[in-house]
Amino acid sequence: FRSGTKVSFTLKEDSSLTLKDARARLRAYGEAGKLIQEGKTPPANLAEVYKTLEPRVKQAQERYDQALARVRDAQNDPTVRDLPEPREVDFSLFISAADGGIVTEGETKTLPDGTLAAQGFGISTLIEDTQAVSAVIKDAFSDVLDTERPVSFASIQVDEVNNAPVYPIRSSSLGENIGRASDVRTDVAESVGGVAVVLDEMTPPVTQADLAQRIKRMRMLPKYEGLGHREAVVIGLDAAGTSDDGQTLYRSAVIVTHDAETNYVETPENFSDIGGLADSEWKLARDACQRDTSLGSVSNFSSQVSGTMKQQAIVAMTLSLLAVIVYIWFRFGSFTYGFAAIVALVHDVAISLGLIALSAWVYQAVGGVLMLEPFKIDLAMVAAFLTIVGYSLNDTIVVFDRIRENRGRLSSATPSVINDSINQTVSRTVLTSGTTLLAVGMLYVFGGPGVHGFAFAMLIGVLVGTYSSVAIASPVLMLGGSRHVQEDTAGTAPVVTDA
Repeated sequence: FRSGTKVSFTLKEDSSLTLKDARARLRAYGEAGKLIQEGKTPPANLAEVYKTLEPRVKQAQERYDQALARVRDAQNDPTVRDLPEPREVDFSLFISAADGGIVTEGETKTLPDGTLAAQGFGISTLIEDTQAVSAVIKDAFSDVLDTERPVSFASIQVDEVNNAPVYPIRSSSLGENIGRASDVRTDVAESVGGVAVVLDEMTPPVTQADLAQRIKRMRMLPKYEGLGHREAVVIGLDAAGTSDDGQTLYRSAVIVTHDAETNYVETPENFSDIGGLADSEWKLARDACQRDTSLGSVSNFSSQVSGTMKQQAIVAMTLSLLAVIVYIWFRFGSFTYGFAAIVALVHDVAISLGLIALSAWVYQAVGGVLMLEPFKIDLAMVAAFLTIVGYSLNDTIVVFDRIRENRGRLSSATPSVINDSINQTVSRTVLTSGTTLLAVGMLYVFGGPGVHGFAFAMLIGVLVGTYSSVAIASPVLMLGGSRHVQEDTAGTAPVVTDA
């Protein structure tokens, strides 16, 4: 329920990491970021991370300063709507994200030492700067992430095809078409009538195969799949070394494309058409280079969104408790029963919430004893609380039903009636709670980080809900009655007196 950023990513093929390793990587960047922002010298084991992270911290600070300046300008301009106050990036928050903000995603496997390794992870942080979060995660997992990162090139900001480095192919010599006849002599006779998209000053340099793969992937996305099949050939121009696998890297390249419906030799006036071959291929090339597939998704939750979610969660809890009062009131014909149930339910949720909050203190003091973590109150936890309400209510109604049956025609339940009813239903209560605890316990131990917090809340809730039905809800039935029932010493007949 706090603003921040969530990132999901899948590791490259045949790569996997244990949850412990993923947490250690992110924690190292959190500790290094804290030292950078405090102006302290890093220890030897964080020297490399410190060096990598330092420019990221500087860039984040520059973005914060710019955002703050925009807010100040908006405050002085009555014609501009007030902007939300930006939050400075605290890189130490990656430490808390490493402790309780990482969950495994996708396929998992068991390593020879018995530990589980995953091929994907989801990371939640309280940092709102998505660029800073994305950069840190890419650096921390650079050796196992997909290597396809954004590629910048000259004219990448140009929108209109007339101003872009896109040329109609009117002759078989590629160099003549793009104005480089002296040094480019590639034959493109098969593509005459199509277009050549020139990408100069690419950073970082890429191989022909990499650029061709980017174009192919982009063409299969929904945005461009309606263009149909088009043959595209990537031709490298300016070499810039070799890649790790020995392929030539290029700083400049040409993407040659044509289709059966377009011929710019016969209809040159159609070159500028929006949605035509030239326009669509230029946009596709830009998007293909800007696309970053190393991270699956990056989601940002603003303070307004988190506030709305918090409000909705409170409303959901309140309405559920009110519905319980009304239901039990009509079922048992007395407001006292509904009030008793609500007292027990509020107790159950409050105790569960308190122990969840206490788990963070325990984790900081003694570490992950009993598999404890600094659990967060999120929508999954709210789901656990609502489940606890339902479970505890079911258990309470069983006891209440037996009390109503044993009460008979008495105007209110006596201590003896309540005690006998509890004794008669205790075996059912223990058996039900025991089997539920077995299932929830297995979920807590083996369920993985995605449901760890939910299972912890349910463990506490089942235990608390069991004793609250007996020790809290039932005794509350003695309150609020207008008549008091006493039993004679012989136990032969009740004596009813005005209270």
